Amino acid sequence: MIVKGNVNITGTIDVRGTSQDTSGRTTGAVYGGGGASGAGAIIILHGGTYSNSGTLNINGGTGFNVVDAGAGANGGAGASVVKQILTT
Repeated sequence: MIVKGNVNITGTIDVRGTSQDTSGRTTGAVYGGGGASGAGAIIILHGGTYSNSGTLNINGGTGFNVVDAGAGANGGAGASVVKQILTT
């Protein structure tokens, strides 16, 4: 997000990785689905003030236990970057 003025977060910004695909089971063979994806990042560049009374959620996707194939891993958490930039 790039904002020339002030940023005031009062709600929730949610960035979530994709959950694991559990469709890897076929007749006569079993293939485990891959793990879940990581979350990515929230980047906020602003020219004014920044305040956050809300929540930034940056979570990886959920891994599942695929029947007869084992569990997939959860995706990694992401990160947030908040920087003030010059606007002149």
